Amino acid sequence: MMLVFGKYGEISELKIILMGPPGSGKGTQSSYISSLVGVHQVSSGDLFRDNLASETELGLMAKNFMDNGDYVPDDITIRMVLSWIDEPEHSGKGFFSTDFQELLGKRKH
Repeated sequence: MMLVFGKYGEISELKIILMGPPGSGKGTQSSYISSLVGVHQVSSGDLFRDNLASETELGLMAKNFMDNGDYVPDDITIRMVLSWIDEPEHSGKGFFSTDFQELLGKRKH
């Protein structure tokens, strides 16, 4: 087990956010870093695909926007992320996100 120490002692959960423009290698680097430090990786694209495949309520809501070529609203995306974090297999280890800008509504339209 890797222990991470910060200003206030041991950090129980590591949260990493990697930002950059499309095609800059965020996905490649996030795979490497998440395996190196032992945290789960999450991206909105993965969450959309998983929720669509499982036909969840949030997935069906997102599908309506995606089918029209629109961005999925932030509130739906954030609810998917929070649901993912609440799953027992994702708790306690921390997480790594490559699209935090989208979660903050900073994407360009």
